[in-house]
Amino acid sequence: MITGYQWQYFNTTDSTWTNAPSGTTNTLNIAAVTNAMNNRWYRAKISGGNASCPQDMYSNEVKLTVNPRAIASDITSTGATVCPGVAVNLTASTATITSPSFKWYTNAALTGSPLSLTNQLSVSPTVTTSYWVTVQGTGKCENAPNTAKQVTITVNPLQPPPVLTITSN
Repeated sequence: MITGYQWQYFNTTDSTWTNAPSGTTNTLNIAAVTNAMNNRWYRAKISGGNASCPQDMYSNEVKLTVNPRAIASDITSTGATVCPGVAVNLTASTATITSPSFKWYTNAALTGSPLSLTNQLSVSPTVTTSYWVTVQGTGKCENAPNTAKQVTITVNPLQPPPVLTITSN
């Protein structure tokens, strides 16, 4: 007869099994998974037996694999201040995942249709405009878009032509 569960993870710092927080049912739910938890080993300690012969048993050990969170690490542009209508090429990159997908937007809410679905965006703004990019990973576990990276392209307005006055004698 099973009388209790306690999930444990292997603590590599002191080479001991440590009780996992809230791990007292037959299912372990891990909240707030971080990249540092990648390759962490878990097992369940199962208490039971009968009143005259109580015993603890251990499940097979399982390894947690964490797919790294997708983060746009950099945005480069050919210029941050331009004249109206001048083309600017923006390129986003990420060092945390392979085969990422990117989405470019012109609003911080990241709503509407993306301007581009690649890591590059070519724009020709006529007014100062901010652009946001999100990146998403691929694989068995799809990563949610990260907090978007932002870049602002400042557009210097054209100066009006001077007023000329011609006078004659």
